[in-house]
Amino acid sequence: MAMIPTLLGAVGDLAVYGGIPEDFFDSWACLEDCHSSFFADDSGIHDRASFEKFCRRKVLDVAVSREASGRIVCAGYIIPEARYAACFHGYCAPKYRSPDISIPCARLGLRYFFRRYGFERISVLGRWGNRVARLYAMRQGFTIEGRLRSYLRHKGQFVDAYFGSMLKGEV
Repeated sequence: MAMIPTLLGAVGDLAVYGGIPEDFFDSWACLEDCHSSFFADDSGIHDRASFEKFCRRKVLDVAVSREASGRIVCAGYIIPEARYAACFHGYCAPKYRSPDISIPCARLGLRYFFRRYGFERISVLGRWGNRVARLYAMRQGFTIEGRLRSYLRHKGQFVDAYFGSMLKGEV
């Protein structure tokens, strides 16, 4: 699954790379912090091992942000939906969730995905009740297209989801 990472740019003290690094699954540490709000109950992702299994089966590519120490602190990955479309998921360690850091890191990754794969569209899906994630998606450049009623199961209950997209010329 690993690829040779390509330097995409820098955001503050972070270096942003495209390509799946060998230590990508170590980013579970920053994902685990937001796990309960990030994944639906039926995602099958509950720990590092299930995260790795999910990624090996579904993830096409990754963009990561690293501290000078080399530690991955933000990551975004895409899952192909169709030949010219993919779904984007991103997460950040709490220290780096500031919009001044996380938004530019995500946008570098999104540009990389559009350029490398020729996607026409990248979508985003999340819990409607997670207002912060919905607003972040909008700040990254996604247009929220609608609300899907009772679409995800979260903490044992069905909840509404938002669905959004970004077209290749919008990043």
